[in-house]
Amino acid sequence: MRDSVQTSCRGWRNKQEEHLLSLMASFLLSLLSLFSSLSILLLLLPLLLSGLTTSSPQARVPIPLFLPNNFL
Repeated sequence: MRDSVQTSCRGWRNKQEEHLLSLMASFLLSLLSLFSSLSILLLLLPLLLSGLTTSSPQARVPIPLFLPNNFL
């Protein structure tokens, strides 16, 4: 009787440990996702701010390196 109780308690404890490990893994993955999205936002922030602070719309238009012959 005691062996079966210990075995069932051990199985329950293993399930609890697996559940806790999966929760910790999902928490760490969500933190990693949050930090990666924040780093992407920080990388794009200067581009967004420079686009918002320019007053002339021509400053945001890319200048072509060469013009075709029939352009003029």
